[in-house]
Amino acid sequence: MNNTPNQSNRPVTPEVGRPARAVRTPQGTQSTAPQVRRPQATAARTPQSVQSTAPQVQRPQATTARVPQSAQSTAPQVQRPQATAARVPQSAQSTAPQVQRPQATAARTPQSAPQTAPTTEIDLSPQRGITDDQSATRRIAVTPARKRAAEPDSLSGGGDGGKKKKKHMSEGAATLLSIVKAITYIVFVIVLAGFLSYYIIRIANDMFAFVKSDEMVEVVIPEYATIDDVTEVLAENGIITYPDVFKLYAKLNQDNGEFKAGTYEINGMMNYDELLMAFKEKFVRATIRITIPEGYTVDEIIDLFIENGVGMVERSKGEYVAATREDYVAAVNNLELYDNFVFVQKLIEGGTSPDRYYALEGYLFPDTYEFYTDSKPSQIVYKLLNRFNNLFKEEFYTRADELGYTVDEIVILASMIEKETRLYYEFEAVSSVFHNRLRDPANYAFLESDATIMYAIHHDTGTRQEDMTHEDVSYDSPYNTYTNRGLPPGPIANPSYQALTCALYPEDTDYYFFVSRKNGETIFSRTLAEHDAAVAEVAREG
Repeated sequence: MNNTPNQSNRPVTPEVGRPARAVRTPQGTQSTAPQVRRPQATAARTPQSVQSTAPQVQRPQATTARVPQSAQSTAPQVQRPQATAARVPQSAQSTAPQVQRPQATAARTPQSAPQTAPTTEIDLSPQRGITDDQSATRRIAVTPARKRAAEPDSLSGGGDGGKKKKKHMSEGAATLLSIVKAITYIVFVIVLAGFLSYYIIRIANDMFAFVKSDEMVEVVIPEYATIDDVTEVLAENGIITYPDVFKLYAKLNQDNGEFKAGTYEINGMMNYDELLMAFKEKFVRATIRITIPEGYTVDEIIDLFIENGVGMVERSKGEYVAATREDYVAAVNNLELYDNFVFVQKLIEGGTSPDRYYALEGYLFPDTYEFYTDSKPSQIVYKLLNRFNNLFKEEFYTRADELGYTVDEIVILASMIEKETRLYYEFEAVSSVFHNRLRDPANYAFLESDATIMYAIHHDTGTRQEDMTHEDVSYDSPYNTYTNRGLPPGPIANPSYQALTCALYPEDTDYYFFVSRKNGETIFSRTLAEHDAAVAEVAREG
């Protein structure tokens, strides 16, 4: 017979608000008191010694309640919605009817509310040495395996794939950073090298006076001047650009700094050595004005400088002597000293004939100059080349290209024009004869210029002939245009500006011959018969 009172006749005890916790029934005591409804309560634990005859309520979505094997349950199971399973101790018999407890712990929350993780009950009695009447369980929240497996992906950006992507992105960023560093370093080195090269060139020019103005500047050296005083005076007057470099140069050269007070005229072309010597008592600086006639050769120009006492060289430390012919020849043939000029660069690129007497013959422009008597031969030569560079305009280079000639070939033609006649108004006609013959090498292979042979004889013997002889026509020299085709190996003089322009712009004629009278006039002929008649006429004139 069922001793459990009928639930329908049993008075209902009102719900009492108190903290939710498990209620333990003392061992051996039968509980007849009605159980009140406990909202959101934890599952009540009943001692195992009590036999539960109360109907068990069905608990959906709850963790399965463990019931000790010693307890006998004869009560029918009653459906209890959303409740957590209650454990009843086996040692106790419960005859009290269990009241339906809605909204228990295991109740489902609406979808809009955050869902709590499912729980699992773990029996802790064996581990803690708890007797049956003191057995207890602990409810532990366990994250589902699927969720735990997904969490690392969401946190790390996709699990292993995210790590690989992050690693890949890190390697790419590192490579890009390395490239940027390399480019930055290269740009820095290039810029630094550019700045260093720029200042090295400027300092070298200031030290050796390669490309500086030859303007005369008057300076005053005070009494008991030191190297610092002289440096300040030179810098203030624009003679030097880098005072510290000048003082360092003087120190390295162990200059004694014994300067003589006075007023001096200084040339911007003076280098540091010359400036240090310019204000010494033993140094007497003088200038001389020299006119180089048009058509002079290198040999004649060198003789002119030596005769006038122009040019000095340093034989030993602080010892200067007059320059010799060999010093001037070395300066004329050293193209590398003047490679800042375009025409010299073209000579270096194109090369010169090994039969050429002087590399810069034809470019020492004839004019009137003022020289320091103590100037170096290279400084004197530079001054003449600079004059040529100023007069040989850019359009002259273009015109030479149009004619199919190099600049050097134009200078050679100009030197021949200069030496074949003394009358400027005949330059264009003489130029036309040479151009016509060069355009028709099949019929006129030889230019047959007397001036080229006389140049060779003068260079070889040191004597210039006024007239040619029949024997001279066969003179053995690369410059003999009677026996050698085309132009000679190099210019035969230093031509004037007029000769240069006429070489570029010849008169339009059909002349192929000319002969000079004793008074300097020239007879031009179209054919060989006309030329023979002109030669006979000149011969009759005596």
